[in-house]
Amino acid sequence: MTSTNKKRVKVYQLDDQGQWEDKGTGHVDCTFLKKFEGMGLIVKSEKEPDVVLLESKIFNEDIYQLQADTLIVWNDPTSDTDLALSFQESLGCKEVWDQICSVQKIDSETGNRRSKGENFADLPVPAVATLERIEKIFSTAGTSLKREQLVNSLLKDNGAYLKQLFELFSMVEDLEEKDYLHMFFNIFKSTILLNENQLLETLFTDEFIYGVLGPLEYDPEIAKPTRHREYVKNQVVFKEIVPFRNPDIVPKIHLSFRLQYLKDVILPRALDDGTFGTINSLIFINNVEIVNSIQNDEQFMTQVFARITQPGLTSADRRNCVAFVQELCNLAKHLQTQPRLAFYQTLHRHGICDVLQNTLNDEELSIRLISIHILDSILGHEPSLIRTFILSQKPQNSEEEGYQFLNTIVKGLLEDPELGVRVQLTEIVRAILDVTNFDDAKQNSDKDEFLNVFYDHGKFITKIVEPLQKPDIQPSIAESICDILSFCVQNHGYRIRYYLLNCNLVGKVTKLMKSPHRHVVLSSIRFFRSFVGMKDDFYNRHITKNNLFDPIIEVFTKNGNRYNLLNSAIIELFDFIRKENIKNLISHLHDKYKEVLEKVDYVDTCKLLFLKYEQNQQDESQNSVSTQPSSGLSNSRELVTSQEDEEYFKEESIESDNNSKLKEKVEDNVPFQPRKHAENDDDDIPVQSPPKANSPGKERKGKLSFNIKSTSAPTSPVIVDPCTTAPASAEAINPNGDITASNIHSGLKTIETEESEEASPKRQETKKKKKKK
Repeated sequence: MTSTNKKRVKVYQLDDQGQWEDKGTGHVDCTFLKKFEGMGLIVKSEKEPDVVLLESKIFNEDIYQLQADTLIVWNDPTSDTDLALSFQESLGCKEVWDQICSVQKIDSETGNRRSKGENFADLPVPAVATLERIEKIFSTAGTSLKREQLVNSLLKDNGAYLKQLFELFSMVEDLEEKDYLHMFFNIFKSTILLNENQLLETLFTDEFIYGVLGPLEYDPEIAKPTRHREYVKNQVVFKEIVPFRNPDIVPKIHLSFRLQYLKDVILPRALDDGTFGTINSLIFINNVEIVNSIQNDEQFMTQVFARITQPGLTSADRRNCVAFVQELCNLAKHLQTQPRLAFYQTLHRHGICDVLQNTLNDEELSIRLISIHILDSILGHEPSLIRTFILSQKPQNSEEEGYQFLNTIVKGLLEDPELGVRVQLTEIVRAILDVTNFDDAKQNSDKDEFLNVFYDHGKFITKIVEPLQKPDIQPSIAESICDILSFCVQNHGYRIRYYLLNCNLVGKVTKLMKSPHRHVVLSSIRFFRSFVGMKDDFYNRHITKNNLFDPIIEVFTKNGNRYNLLNSAIIELFDFIRKENIKNLISHLHDKYKEVLEKVDYVDTCKLLFLKYEQNQQDESQNSVSTQPSSGLSNSRELVTSQEDEEYFKEESIESDNNSKLKEKVEDNVPFQPRKHAENDDDDIPVQSPPKANSPGKERKGKLSFNIKSTSAPTSPVIVDPCTTAPASAEAINPNGDITASNIHSGLKTIETEESEEASPKRQETKKKKKKK
């Protein structure tokens, strides 16, 4: 091992957030430094030897600590920073440590140099005369070294110094000296802010808790002392419904509660971020250990649920049992995903759903509220357990009602006398009906089965909607029903759609707009808004067909120009229809309610709505014009003048192919006659006549050839084929004398027409008379 490796170190410095910051790796040496005119420690970078990572004078004060044989920690008094050297080898650390002790003229082998566990603060003996000095020592413990010394001093000899402070506080409290009592508050507040786990756990044990709570009652910022000791001792009662088999559970439960009370009640404003995080970490660790210990104890869980379902149990005992399960659910929220899932599966396996089915109907309000809280916790983390239990209650025959658990929830939603219970059950129903997070095939199958139960088999949707037909329906129940129906419209697709349309449910809900209670009217508008928000033509046709906007317009008109939530809700509905351009609803509002909505001039919503209607009408008219069919002549001319077709047929290969096809067609179908030119026809198109047939009945054979000559001003007679409605015009031959698709077709018709005219002498004679005239 080389001397270089022995003195290879990492340099650390404590930052403002209390984290050790790595300053780099290098090699340390204890030598004379001119900068400090004395011995000091210097660390040069390993990668760049010219770079100095640390220069620190060796002080005579007792500020150095040797930790774990490879770490030297100290506080530099000149800069008030905490520094540390972490050695690669323990031999190198021992060598530098001996050099530091030699500079301080201390023999490191005699034990005079105190290590971490023996590093204590110089605290005065607790007395009234020394209280001010003690307060100053605790309040000025800014460095980690001073804090560590104070912690060691307080924990020494099982907290002997703390016990002395408690005795002095009792004497001062009897004298009612407020100044001294305020000093005690500052001392113990600073003690907690030392942010040491072991110290916090010691302060809140059964032995020290009331001694700590006493001084913390006398906050200088509060005129009247807060009786923390009385509350924790008398009002907070620990109840053990079934004895814990693990003896470590009860102390952890007490510690978690007391730390939570400290954080939330005693010092909510005084705790810094570091201490706040430390307390939360202690609470979290304790809660995890408590829940894991309880859920893994099968015998304990069996005893708990057996006691809850025990016949003849008093209301107080049943409330305590259910409250215990509630506390377990609260603690389970902090677990990781898999342990939390295992916890709720444990509750389900021991029959939590059967318990809730009974306690949700309990006469005592507190038991019902606790049961709802437990149910909400399960639905928030593992809702499939509740839906599986509901499906397992399928009736075996037609005489059984079945699905008792869901029946209990719906019944409480509609009939419970307490408003708070009904509101929470509304959220429970929505959570049960939220089937949007089903992914795999099995879950989709369960989703369909569950929705069948809600809409068809169990008729629960009918039970929920039925109170809407009552004229004396409670306003809160009506509002809850509207909220549930709005959720169903947004998440249940075709099932709620067909139910709504078959039962005219929208019409029933919109009747609530006549209610004198404003919040009921708003809830019905929210339902209508969710209905329109689906942008479903099926829904929109139902709205226009049944004039479902009538009650909304009536409420809007009755409200007048008052600027309130009702007015804003309806204006937002109109604005949504305009922005989404729901054309059939825009047309419906324009055609039927234009006179009413035109009067709304305090916002531009209705004006813009009608403007959107006019734009839609213009778009429709333009579309109808562009889709009308053109005449045969214009289509023919477009075809002739098309540049693509002209270029296509100018190619020689295509032209030759067309000529050959045209010859074959004429040979097979046209009765040839020599074409006669019109008198004013300047085109010369000689046609070679085919040989005459030898006898009738035999196939006629011949060839047709074209020789087209172009002139500067070609003219052609327009000859109408009597067998078609499309005229064959002079466009059959284009000005360039080229053959196109159009002039081939027109040329064929011209030949057929002329042959027909020559075959009829009367027609020729009539034609000549017309020309003379």
